[in-house]
Amino acid sequence: MSKFLDEVLLEAAKDGNLIVLKTALEKGANINAKDGNGKTALIIATERGHIEIINHLKEKGAVIAKEEHIQTNKLPELPSDNIVKEKSQIIPDKNWKIIFSRQCKGLFVMNSDGSRLSNLLNWGEEPDVSPDGTKIVFSSGPHYSDNPVTENEALYYHDQIDSGYSITRVPANEIFFGVHYMDGSPEIYSMDLDGSNLKKLTDDDNVGSSFPKFSPDGSKIAFKRTENHTTQIWIMELKNKRVQQITQVKSISYFYWRFDNNIILADSDNKLFVIDPAGKNIRSLNIFEENDYEPKWSKDGKQIIFCNGNDLFIMDSNGRNRQRLTEISGWIGGWSPDNQWIVFSSRKMNGNGADIFIIRKDGKHEHRLTDLFVEDDHVGGDFDPCWAP
Repeated sequence: MSKFLDEVLLEAAKDGNLIVLKTALEKGANINAKDGNGKTALIIATERGHIEIINHLKEKGAVIAKEEHIQTNKLPELPSDNIVKEKSQIIPDKNWKIIFSRQCKGLFVMNSDGSRLSNLLNWGEEPDVSPDGTKIVFSSGPHYSDNPVTENEALYYHDQIDSGYSITRVPANEIFFGVHYMDGSPEIYSMDLDGSNLKKLTDDDNVGSSFPKFSPDGSKIAFKRTENHTTQIWIMELKNKRVQQITQVKSISYFYWRFDNNIILADSDNKLFVIDPAGKNIRSLNIFEENDYEPKWSKDGKQIIFCNGNDLFIMDSNGRNRQRLTEISGWIGGWSPDNQWIVFSSRKMNGNGADIFIIRKDGKHEHRLTDLFVEDDHVGGDFDPCWAP
């Protein structure tokens, strides 16, 4: 049992999971246990920049022995207290917030270090925060119904996506629960950052509106509208709610605003284009390689993050200096307000569930901020993370 607890401790130090690490220590794990490479939890946490783990292990008496330094010169020096407390290079500004959606559980907010997690709204998905950090736009999204349905009903409703009803299977007991859209089909809403002042922005009746994104100046939102199995981009002027369709392609897969007020979009064949917000001057992007997707420009326009396969990449805006940052096995959220950090949603440590991660743009100091199965192992994951300055 003690060996198992030691392994749990070391893995928690690697993942930056303070909750699991504390539990392992409370159950009797050896604080100075070593992995197959001769590294203790303290050394592992130090290498990965997990500040909370480092501080907790030090409080509990963990040390790096002198002989460990003699055995190899690859082990890092433990940061001094001054370096540990200087968090600007190791964790982002704690005053920033991260907004995200928990599948069928609504919208959540937390500090950029994962602390002070709270539920803003018990429904909604695909949030985006205004450039001034005061407003959130989001789609209504699905939510769980109170009553289970039979398997036959579930299989039937699974084929009725256009009706705004789908299903999920809870593995523990094979019960199916209905999942409904608030409005029969997705609609766009806005609210203040604290969850107040809720407003409905679209009312489309049997036409799905989703994936709202603020323009760089905050005066407009772009969103996807799906009708007759075809998805296009629409623009809404927030001051008067006037809407205009700006694309007429086969169908839109996804899109994002760029720093220069243009829109990057991918069609159903994953071909990338750029278009202005008036729907004119559409042109192909030729700086990407095959299978690159979800490109997002930094706010200063100097760099681009994007995915290829299961990996997260970064490169200069001219296509040079392409570098792999980490495995993502998920979806990019976006750039931090200072263009130094990236938030993303990933399944790489949680099986069928997804958690929120952050990483510096140099590929260092990756932190896992949520651990969904600790709180609720029936929910599919944490998605759609975005920063609030």
